[in-house]
Amino acid sequence: MPIIHSAASAEVVKCGPATGYDYYVEGKLLEDFGESSGWTDAAYSKGFLIDINRDDLDKSVVMFQGAEGMTSTAEQKTPITAIYSSSEAVSFLVLSTNFNSMQHDIYTLYSHGDKSTLIVQSNRFGSQLPKSGIVVSKCEELKRKN
Repeated sequence: MPIIHSAASAEVVKCGPATGYDYYVEGKLLEDFGESSGWTDAAYSKGFLIDINRDDLDKSVVMFQGAEGMTSTAEQKTPITAIYSSSEAVSFLVLSTNFNSMQHDIYTLYSHGDKSTLIVQSNRFGSQLPKSGIVVSKCEELKRKN
């Protein structure tokens, strides 16, 4: 059964640990710790949970491991905007602010048959540690209880 199917009004997709890379840009904080800019390994060990609302994609919810544990876009009142949807993929833009910094993440879930992959692209700017990154995770659909 495909993970993304246009006839369903709601789906819950669980994505396992995600791995990839972050690129840290030159800045004062890196200099203070004697670090240089460049690529580093990135990982989200807890993975992601995505509740896709097919009736109103902008009301979908992404759950993820935050600084204080598992959190969600709904809990943080973070705007989520659907930017693409088809029978094979769905993509969301999530904008979050924290103090003087802003981060935008693009969550794209691709489906092919019974396999799916989540790719998350992130950019954080206006902070003492600006970075860009990309991580990838394998996913599966969870069945809803009626």
